[in-house]
Amino acid sequence: MRLIKERKVISVLLFRELDKTATCAAAKKFLGPELERLVLMSGHQLIDISSPALSPAPGHSSGNHNEDALIAGIDADRIVMATHETIHHCPEPSKTILLDKYVKHLPNLVISQSIYLGHTRFNELLNRALLEFVDGFDYWQRRYDCQPITDLHVYKAER
Repeated sequence: MRLIKERKVISVLLFRELDKTATCAAAKKFLGPELERLVLMSGHQLIDISSPALSPAPGHSSGNHNEDALIAGIDADRIVMATHETIHHCPEPSKTILLDKYVKHLPNLVISQSIYLGHTRFNELLNRALLEFVDGFDYWQRRYDCQPITDLHVYKAER
């Protein structure tokens, strides 16, 4: 007779519980006015982010502007590069949604029609795209040695 020991399965969460609504809101804020400001500070243009390849911005003409950015601890060019890579490494249709909405500023209806989706399904995919962006953004900021690292995740315990 063979004895079989019962295995206990322990559920372990690798990550804290994510507040998806608040995380999407943080991503929207970053990809909206904050990204536009960073793009201006970096010497790029917003439309540059839609290009498959983004090279570092040419040197700024104003040394004072660079000095101000360094004092603030923000290297805008690196953050813009990390944002570009994050968007371009998102799977489809997330990449298209993010580029069309936050770079090209197309209306939701136009975007949903271009990817053959109804409005309800579009909102679901927009939220998924934002969450994919947030997850990937951590990695690309580290790859570009951004300082400080901006974590757009919002966790339920933090509210």
